[in-house]
Amino acid sequence: MLTVVLTSYARPKNVHLIHRVLQAQSVKPKLCLWDNNPTTQLDALGWDLYAASTENRFCIPRWHMAKLASTPYVAVMDDDLIPNDENFLGDVVSILCGRPEIAAVGLFGVILQSETCYRHCTHIPNRRFQGDVNVSLLKGRFVAFRVESIMDFTPVTFDCEDIEASAYLGSLGTLVVPELLSNRTRDLPRQGGLEFRPDHYDRREVARRRFFKC
Repeated sequence: MLTVVLTSYARPKNVHLIHRVLQAQSVKPKLCLWDNNPTTQLDALGWDLYAASTENRFCIPRWHMAKLASTPYVAVMDDDLIPNDENFLGDVVSILCGRPEIAAVGLFGVILQSETCYRHCTHIPNRRFQGDVNVSLLKGRFVAFRVESIMDFTPVTFDCEDIEASAYLGSLGTLVVPELLSNRTRDLPRQGGLEFRPDHYDRREVARRRFFKC
């Protein structure tokens, strides 16, 4: 029913744990990895689809790999978070299956305001809240959608590709941070993440203005 696509570079220990936990989900996913650092030998874990790059291509290859999924639904997921319970992915599928108006669901989102810079817009965290929240964009730490919805999507930006993907998916339907998924994951060590770059918010503001009118 669901394929999960991961990318990896500097956190191979996280990937080992994620691989084990995802295999124990009640809805067992197909697992795919784009490995930006093949010296870590993550291919030995066993994947339904594995690709290695001698260069760090960051996160953009996951959107191309997602198109190859043989399941109706696919999720792109960072290597710095993990589900807390075995029914997490099953609930992701149930939401997408039962609500055709939703183009994508995620754990973290942003509600954009036209006169406000990206950093100071309304950011929806992954914690318990009342009701589903419709957002302008979903952050790429975890985003799930129907495979058919991205077959015509080809990212043109190397950086902040989740913002570009959100603009595309949002043109097809609603982007939602569901209450059902709140407080259902925990963070893993995040050293080396792109969000720690000194110009991180500036880069995301540029991408936001490029792909969104607001």
